[in-house]
Amino acid sequence: MKGNTKGITPVIAIILLMMITIALAGFTYIWLQGVFKTSSNNTKTQLEQQQRSMMKTIRIDSATSGTGELAIRNTGSESITSNEIAVFVNGTKVGCTGLGDIAPGSVGTCNISGGCGSNDEVKVTAPGNSDVALCQ
Repeated sequence: MKGNTKGITPVIAIILLMMITIALAGFTYIWLQGVFKTSSNNTKTQLEQQQRSMMKTIRIDSATSGTGELAIRNTGSESITSNEIAVFVNGTKVGCTGLGDIAPGSVGTCNISGGCGSNDEVKVTAPGNSDVALCQ
């Protein structure tokens, strides 16, 4: 005698499996969309920051021996803050007092800590480039 067994038919089983698969695919699509959007925004922000840094370029107009006065011209299209500039005399990093923010096309002056001697090499670095001159 056959027992009375109850179960789901193969058609209902296939429909349930398809619904689970479609739900998982939808969840994955929405999750990946968020991941790609976040990644894209972070990349865009970093690229914009790099571009602004590359627009901060300088040139040494003069380096006066004895007094150690240094004239730095902003040749870029973005303002440069004093903490973005580093000054080196003969390869040694030194302070440069009195330098404020330098607007594009403007010249900023500062006094090299300890001064610089005649024909000492002065190097100034900014986010976009660096320049070298001799104290005269």
